[in-house]
Amino acid sequence: MNKEFVLKDISFKIKGGEKIGVVGRTGAGKSSLIQVLFRMTEINKGVITIDDHNIKDVGLQFLRNSIAIIPQTPITFLGTVKYNLDPIGKQTDAELWEVLKEVGLEAKIKSLSGELDHMIAFQQSVFSVGQKQLLCLARAIIKHAKIVVLDEATANVDFKTDAFV
Repeated sequence: MNKEFVLKDISFKIKGGEKIGVVGRTGAGKSSLIQVLFRMTEINKGVITIDDHNIKDVGLQFLRNSIAIIPQTPITFLGTVKYNLDPIGKQTDAELWEVLKEVGLEAKIKSLSGELDHMIAFQQSVFSVGQKQLLCLARAIIKHAKIVVLDEATANVDFKTDAFV
């Protein structure tokens, strides 16, 4: 089995406020770059810095809480709508409703029994794929992260949701 590194001799700087797109063929290293950024895998040489801090020197929980991701396949957790939006419970209900309004899900959540306290289950969902993706977007907004990773975030959604995201 060949264990050659996918990412080799890569170096770049991103200024605050810049939007960066990473494109490439299958196997080019896009997902590997995301894994390294979240420290799911370590790099053997080189340094990744964010705001002049080497990510290896930053606590893993702090690093991962500082980066938001909107994945290709939307992820919801077993728990309430509130928990899905704010798993660490830092935001007020008013802040959650504001973000839900911003992403166009306020009416949908208000139609559910329990509203923010409505339980989301794995087996059956009251949300479409596009609505789940909007929940992921709301979760990213709520984090106030400096870095937001969109991993083909609109690959599985309808045109309307794609345009919105």
